[in-house]
Amino acid sequence: MPLIRFALLALMICFATGPSLAQNAGVKVAILDVERIYLTASAARALKKDINTRSQPARDALAKRESQLVQENTQLSRQRSVLSQEVYAQKSQDLAQKLAQLERDSRDLRERQEDQLKKGLLEIQVVVKDVVQEIADEKGFDLVLANRVVMLQADTLDITQETLDRLDKKLPKITSAN
Repeated sequence: MPLIRFALLALMICFATGPSLAQNAGVKVAILDVERIYLTASAARALKKDINTRSQPARDALAKRESQLVQENTQLSRQRSVLSQEVYAQKSQDLAQKLAQLERDSRDLRERQEDQLKKGLLEIQVVVKDVVQEIADEKGFDLVLANRVVMLQADTLDITQETLDRLDKKLPKITSAN
């Protein structure tokens, strides 16, 4: 128990003195809202729109197949009393297989979309890193932290908007690969 108290006290001291120690050591720090970059950058928005547009025909086809399966299920339910048990069981099994295939196809589409998004975001990440490096070099920052690891900051340390502006100029649009 005393060890836990000591560890908590050490953490509190680090949080309380961390920024001032960095400033006293001459370390110039900047903060970047990475999530905001990936949500609002022109390239990221264009990428998401492109993926959505390219996958729309496949989503429409899946929705049509789903609607057909719902109709088949409704018909099968209505015919239950007139079909033999074996025929009904076979038709139910066929319907279940079609539904399972639809679910696999739907999952495959989602996975392809996610892969396309990841690839595109990796391309954006390379440019973001270059932009952040440029800003750090120009302004003399020794350290750039993601805002999610910072509990408290001065607004003057935030370079997110400047990064977004430069990123949008360098990479205004990106499209997904087929």
